[in-house]
Amino acid sequence: MDHGFECITNIVALFRYADGSLQLIYSGGEYCHHSELHRQTIINFICDHDAGVGTPSVPDQDGCDSGAYVFDWKTSYGCPDTGASTT
Repeated sequence: MDHGFECITNIVALFRYADGSLQLIYSGGEYCHHSELHRQTIINFICDHDAGVGTPSVPDQDGCDSGAYVFDWKTSYGCPDTGASTT
């Protein structure tokens, strides 16, 4: 049965850490609205010690119009490990 979904075997996931910031980048998604560009999703993990797990924001732009769907996720898990014990 065809549900209109395409195979996602070409999806590439990349974790990137630079300058204290962690990103998860998914690229190689479906083609954008009658375009040669593939959809891309970027999740920026933003350090917030008080957020716990937190919740990602919802992008306010179409990812095909802006080049990527960008989510900002404030979470304590995005904070660098200082090596200090919490017990």
